[in-house]
Amino acid sequence: MDISVIGTGNMGSAIASGLIDAGHTLTVFNRTREKTEPLAAIGAAVAESAGDAIAASDFTIAVLLDEASTRSTLFAEDTKPSLAGRALISAAAMSPEETLSLARDVTAAGGHYSEVAIGTYPEQVQERRSEFIIACADGHAERWREIFAQLGPRVHDVGAVGNASKAQMSLWLSYMFMTIAMTYPVAAFEKLGLPTDVACSMLSDNPTLAITGAADIIPEMIRRDYGSGSWTIDNMILSVDQAVDFAERLGLETAVMRAIRDVYAKAASMGLGGHDVSAVYEAVNPPA
Repeated sequence: MDISVIGTGNMGSAIASGLIDAGHTLTVFNRTREKTEPLAAIGAAVAESAGDAIAASDFTIAVLLDEASTRSTLFAEDTKPSLAGRALISAAAMSPEETLSLARDVTAAGGHYSEVAIGTYPEQVQERRSEFIIACADGHAERWREIFAQLGPRVHDVGAVGNASKAQMSLWLSYMFMTIAMTYPVAAFEKLGLPTDVACSMLSDNPTLAITGAADIIPEMIRRDYGSGSWTIDNMILSVDQAVDFAERLGLETAVMRAIRDVYAKAASMGLGGHDVSAVYEAVNPPA
């Protein structure tokens, strides 16, 4: 199948690479052309513009940051005409309201808008073992299920457009706790002089205590070597803000979520905003 991917950052590149491995013909576009070069090296065609990428395939996956960047890309003067008759699915982080607004405008331009929430990091997508939640325009669910089933064993269809964003935001209410949940026991082990590799083992593999991502995140905390990562402290702060707003609109208690945001904000104030989320360890347990 001919498929286009717009946006070849970490996640977009993982999607494109996984689909190439699955045997699809890929066209890719990114504003910074250098980011498409690794994909070109494994067989992707590189479009000169977002409009050219959309025109090259009946199905396009837009993997952009948020509603604003997605809207500015799709509705640019040289791109909007290419939407007519094409099926587009967006993986951007958006509120349900933003998603529905964008869907209306894509439909008005003659396109067919769907949305996908991606349930793993890029590494799992590229390895084709991810999990997806889709909400699709009429008549397109089966084809989008087929495409994303090439990237992971579980694709959940939650119905009308807007529902994937709702599901993603609901699940995000748990994700914001995970790194914090690792941070405190590791800090306690360190302060008590206990072997931190035991904490890593128990929180990674124990059937009762295991936390997703611990095997990668805890060693970074132990080494205090955080890197830039694919999900940063600044990303987390923005996402927690969205989650708090979402929870408040549902009438849920948000005090603990705001407290978690404060810890991440403290890490950002220490100059760690661009580092991986594991750098929150510095805010919880500063070096002596």
